[in-house]
Amino acid sequence: MNRRHLTLGAIALTLGLTYGVWYSYSVFLVALLNEFGWSRSVLAGAFSLFTLVHGVANPVVGVLCDRIGPRRLVIFGGAALGLALYANGFVESPGRLYLGFGLVTALAVACCGWVPAVVLVQRQFMDKLGFSLGIVSSGIGLGMLLAVPLCQLLIELLGWRAAWQIYGAICAGWIVPVAWFLLRDEAPRPVVAPPAPEANAGAAWNTTAVTSTATYSSGNSLELTNVASVASVEVGSLVTGAGVGREIYVMDKDDALGTITLSQPLH
Repeated sequence: MNRRHLTLGAIALTLGLTYGVWYSYSVFLVALLNEFGWSRSVLAGAFSLFTLVHGVANPVVGVLCDRIGPRRLVIFGGAALGLALYANGFVESPGRLYLGFGLVTALAVACCGWVPAVVLVQRQFMDKLGFSLGIVSSGIGLGMLLAVPLCQLLIELLGWRAAWQIYGAICAGWIVPVAWFLLRDEAPRPVVAPPAPEANAGAAWNTTAVTSTATYSSGNSLELTNVASVASVEVGSLVTGAGVGREIYVMDKDDALGTITLSQPLH
């Protein structure tokens, strides 16, 4: 497994953890409802704000990818996501939930989410862009599959506050070092072939015509015998004349015997 494969897997898992925050809110909503008794509309409003902020932030994240690079943005987003989820563990009021989860967590998810991932893949895997995007996008499905039951288990064992904080530590503990050590902003340098040699005009390219006579026998179809002026005939010369029905070249010659070997029969 080479670095490119590791990079794809790392981006996919990063997306899985990042969007696991999105999909796991459903289990935190139940825990918050049971503890505080807030209305479902209040709790659902925090999630609506989260999706709104995430969507509005994406164009800004795209601009930042162009200016500072997606790798730095993912590092910042991973650290911010860990801190935001840790702070969510201290929620005591709807206002703090809206601020912590609906605003700050949404911004952190956008910074290390889909837009930087697409830019990273586009820069590193242009040769197999469609396939590579398919691989990393599967990480979102992985987040739905694993993050939700993990958070549910943590809530049952330790409570929703600890569950948010532990999940935040997992996100920051994976995203920040992976983006720091594995991901790269720059595209791989293309391999540039050396320029083809130029053929300069000169005497070596001048053609000459040699007129000669010879004897040809179909029993020995690849040889001319009794060739007149055989020494003047160059190997590689094109054979033309009466009775020549195809493109034929001189493959070899014997000046002493006066013979020429042909590339194929005359006809």
